[in-house]
Amino acid sequence: MLFDPFGNDVEMLERNVNGRKVRIKWDWRNFKSTERFPVDDNLINWVIGQEQALKECFLCLDEWVYKLN
Repeated sequence: MLFDPFGNDVEMLERNVNGRKVRIKWDWRNFKSTERFPVDDNLINWVIGQEQALKECFLCLDEWVYKLN
């Protein structure tokens, strides 16, 4: 028996997307793409925050290297 990391169930997902509560039935066994997967606003904000933190980190590194020269 093969291990399936996603499971085999159909799950009712509830997320806040663009400020609205969205419910969608998600078939973990048969999905082929995550195109219609509802991404919660909190996750999108977290990802954007990580990108901003990375940019600021590189800016600090650039300034540090500049001061070493």
